[in-house]
Amino acid sequence: MTVLMMNIVACTSTTVIRSYPIGAKIYMDNKLVGKTPYEHTDRKWFLGKQRIRIEKKDYETISDTLYRSQEWDIGAILGILSLPWCRKYKSEQFYELKKQKLSQNEN
Repeated sequence: MTVLMMNIVACTSTTVIRSYPIGAKIYMDNKLVGKTPYEHTDRKWFLGKQRIRIEKKDYETISDTLYRSQEWDIGAILGILSLPWCRKYKSEQFYELKKQKLSQNEN
């Protein structure tokens, strides 16, 4: 039972998505999931990835791909049944949003 629980826990990976300024909207695979800071947890395989988009009014939109293969997961490596989940997200992702430039019409 303990081995089974270790394998289940080893399958999950969590990262916190932060931004400056805080309160930016987070979209994962084009679905609004929350605002920064946002804690994301999943059980994707180590080859897993998803598109993220970070938006805030008056700031440029950031688009990125979040890969699960950012760090080694020692717990998953030790649990033979968990090898497909042997990589994990970094504990934190940070994005600094840039102010949108005013167009000539807005000056």
